[in-house]
Amino acid sequence: MVSVAIEIIASLGLFLFGMSFLEQRIQAASGRSFKRMINHATRTNLRSLTLGFGATILFQSSSIVSLMTLSLIGAGTMSLSNGIGIIFGSNIGSTTTTWLIAVIGFKLDIKMFAYSVIALGAFGAMASEKESRRKYIFEGMFGFGLLFLGLEGMKESFEFVAKDFNLGAFKEINPFLIVLVGMLLTAIVQASSAAIAIAQSALFAGLVTFEMAALFAIGANVGTTITILIGSFGGSPDKKRAAAVHVLFNVSTGLVAVLLLQPLITVTFWIVPPSESVIALAMFHTIFNIFGVLLWYFWIGKLAKFLSKRFTKKPQVITKYIHAIDTKIPILAFDGLKSEVDHLAQKVSEFALYSINVIPKQAFEEHRAIDKLLEAENIDVSYGKLYGHLQELSGEIFKFASALSLHVNETEQQELYRLTEIATHLASAAKAIKDMLSDFSVLADIEIGDIQRFYRNIRYQILNSTLLFYDFLHGEKENLSKMELNYQKINDAYQKTLENIASIAQHGDLSKNITTIAVNDVHLTRRFTKNLYRALQKYEKKMDKSLAAFEHDTDT
Repeated sequence: MVSVAIEIIASLGLFLFGMSFLEQRIQAASGRSFKRMINHATRTNLRSLTLGFGATILFQSSSIVSLMTLSLIGAGTMSLSNGIGIIFGSNIGSTTTTWLIAVIGFKLDIKMFAYSVIALGAFGAMASEKESRRKYIFEGMFGFGLLFLGLEGMKESFEFVAKDFNLGAFKEINPFLIVLVGMLLTAIVQASSAAIAIAQSALFAGLVTFEMAALFAIGANVGTTITILIGSFGGSPDKKRAAAVHVLFNVSTGLVAVLLLQPLITVTFWIVPPSESVIALAMFHTIFNIFGVLLWYFWIGKLAKFLSKRFTKKPQVITKYIHAIDTKIPILAFDGLKSEVDHLAQKVSEFALYSINVIPKQAFEEHRAIDKLLEAENIDVSYGKLYGHLQELSGEIFKFASALSLHVNETEQQELYRLTEIATHLASAAKAIKDMLSDFSVLADIEIGDIQRFYRNIRYQILNSTLLFYDFLHGEKENLSKMELNYQKINDAYQKTLENIASIAQHGDLSKNITTIAVNDVHLTRRFTKNLYRALQKYEKKMDKSLAAFEHDTDT
């Protein structure tokens, strides 16, 4: 029996691998086309239902279609109600695999069929161009053949077990326990088709009654919810709502199917005779899934409305001071806006240091020497997330300032312009840093001495400018004149630095790409320092020129 158990497990593994490989190859061959199709063909619930059905037949996996649907809903490119229709349709479409296995796997010489498909797929894939659609199709055929070869192994193993099997001992087993076994097995193998194929094999061998196989199939259907629940973790509220729909549909359909088991079996045997038990199981699987869709289809709109009030996500507060202040009270609004601009200045300073692999705390609080700071190892941070936060924060500041402008007098308007100028310079400084990030990752990996000296000099300039700016904000007002000298020094060296880069490029092994990066970074470093200097000027004194003049002067 040990050898039989090993054969069953190995055959199941072959079946699962073949199914997974088939799904991957189909996705590679038509995944992008499917995404475009699914995004443009969901205008009505009926079309969504039909699309979910057809897509599941194409991919031979309701989980794949449901997970893609979750992704589209999470990205905001598909409404929840249309997504519900696709999920319902995919449940009906999932029954086609059961039909395929029933008709081909138990009616034809499956071993010869599987070997033929494997051979055709393998030789066709080897003869195809790499990464071509044709290659993916042949590889899909290879996976299709492995799937049926695994099924044949399960059939033969179960037939061997059936010789000495006493079915009567299991007739009194609790139906809900059988459903639970089907759920757990599907959750483990992550494929209801594989679980139902096991039930079909056991039914074919006479190991189980039709009622037991039907209950197992119901449990397998419910078990598919595990994959969808996992796929929804950490997602948007709509993504979680769609996963909830999938769970609600499958659990409610399974419960009704268990309660109406005998009537459903009677309808099944009215269509397919009991002698064709494997095909009858496929029919039963289809009938109770269609029944579930009919149960919920006309409630899609109300279901989407109901769920829209669930899984609400608490809005993330980007700002630190202005989010709770009413702009109709200028005296409070100005205090909040000034503090928020200072908050933005702090975040821009930190972003600049992270970009050159300097930990802000070591520079701002521990006051380590510049040489020590520049020797630091690479820092693992999400630059995209940091910059996105800065964009949102500056956007909220400009939005707040715009609302405040409706409630201020002429004198206050000038102060408002000054604060928005500072925020604009800070946003421009952050943009300059962001535009250098990809260049820094390239320069850091080049071991040419001149390039490493150039990269270190760029990092030094950014660090020095940031420290002067930060210390000014924290009381060292003399840093305004130091920042002016610093900017003038960088500005004066600008042309000379460009000439040095050109000389290295002409007489060394510097590629055109590296030359372009170097020129770009020299320009962006100057822009970064200039914007910090302009921001300090606005911090130091009231604005004495018009908004139009400011816009002309700003370097963005």
